[in-house]
Amino acid sequence: MRRFLSGLIPRSTRTPCVAVLAGLLCFVGSRVAFGQPESDEVFTEKLIVTERTVYIDDSALPRMESTFRRAPTHFLVRIDGSPAELVDGAADDPPSVTHLVWLDSDLASPAALTAAASLLATAFQSFPETESFTLVEVARQEAGRQAAPLQESLSRAELVLRLQRFAAKQTSGRGASPTLERRIAALNRMTVGVSRYRSGDLGALWLAAEPWAVDAGVFEEVLRTGAEESLAPTPLGTLQRTSRILASSGWVLFPVWAKTGGPAEELQIPAHEDQSREFLERGLGLTTRDERPFKRLMFWLFGAGSRHVRSRQSLNLSRALDLATEVRLRPLAMVASATSGALAGEPLRILDLAERLRNRRPLVVRDATTVGADLRRLEVVWTSGDGRSVPALPWAASLTPPELGVSRLLSAVESSLLEAGAPLRLRLADPAAAIEPALCFAYPRQRGPLRLLWFRAAEQRIAIGQIVEGPRADADCVALPKDLRETDFVQLEVLDSLEWGAGRLSALPRR
Repeated sequence: MRRFLSGLIPRSTRTPCVAVLAGLLCFVGSRVAFGQPESDEVFTEKLIVTERTVYIDDSALPRMESTFRRAPTHFLVRIDGSPAELVDGAADDPPSVTHLVWLDSDLASPAALTAAASLLATAFQSFPETESFTLVEVARQEAGRQAAPLQESLSRAELVLRLQRFAAKQTSGRGASPTLERRIAALNRMTVGVSRYRSGDLGALWLAAEPWAVDAGVFEEVLRTGAEESLAPTPLGTLQRTSRILASSGWVLFPVWAKTGGPAEELQIPAHEDQSREFLERGLGLTTRDERPFKRLMFWLFGAGSRHVRSRQSLNLSRALDLATEVRLRPLAMVASATSGALAGEPLRILDLAERLRNRRPLVVRDATTVGADLRRLEVVWTSGDGRSVPALPWAASLTPPELGVSRLLSAVESSLLEAGAPLRLRLADPAAAIEPALCFAYPRQRGPLRLLWFRAAEQRIAIGQIVEGPRADADCVALPKDLRETDFVQLEVLDSLEWGAGRLSALPRR
């Protein structure tokens, strides 16, 4: 600075001017220093740096080419597109796995539920007793009636016994398969219910499933590619929400379907939608560069030591092919893939998927992010190989995401419940006191940030309000829009907890 000033100021006046300019610069610098606290009031964004453990399934990588390229430094974790810093020297402990079995009569027919329960009972007999197990049996939903209570904390032996009893129940006939509307409503309820369970490091959600027999045009509409509808009350939106809520809650979805041998319902799918080869590769857990298909085929043809073993291998391969080529399983296969899961159709496949989940490798990274409710996209790539994506839970959340709020609201609307969740009340407007109409929790207490959602019944449209936070006199209330009708549904939720309530506007008590 002194050399720069000396080049601009005549020699005769250099010393006094330099002193004056230096004083001015010091004064300006002090003003900047004194003004810095004001910037904290302008920028209120909170940045939190935490350590996040990402469990990757590196068994999906080609074996021969990646023998010496599976160190943590050979992978890159991106969160919302930004590289995350890898923590050196982090522990390499295997994940603790929690198992949740979900049997819902609104998602599968009685025959499919029975077959899935039998498969899981057979497979779970070989699971470690130290793992956590939960069984949920959901009866068919009726208007105004909540789901049956959820059964928790079963031992492995108790779970196997319960599944065997469930499979042994006699049903009157095969029973009709649920309609598309029932399936969509059941998925919304399931995501709300599953979000209440702790998944440990990783959770395996074993869902009894079956092919969706719907009209080809409807089927194509359900599986539109490239559309983003996660916050819309559409079938595609439900599938997208389900995968994101499950993944952000730590759950990997494994739909379980056992072909019962009954007559299959025909469904014509356009040629460009037929992805049976992709199903075959994903269903068997194979890649085009993997050597396992050849080994399995050779073992099936020549390696079996007896007719019994060869027959068993043939049966397993036949079931795997049925599962892989059943195009009508694509809705649930899409959800499973979006949670880094896969379809299962026989006990050995279930054992293999569970073992791969236990063997996922941890990558510990520093996650620097702002506090918010939106889901963040997580991706892991194999930088020391061909740059392919590595299976891992692809979504992360710090607060209740809007996807979960939409599922909660739709679960109340679709079940025709006048009220659901925590009790709410309406605060009426008082023009004299400048009080606006608001939706409040019935029991006031200290709560975190709140969010209001509403469903316009006439338009079949969902709206999501802005997050309300900070110290307020009415910390349990959020102002309502002025153009709501009595038939509309409203919902209030606390973003840093599981507390929420919803109800039809006409049915809520007023104060």
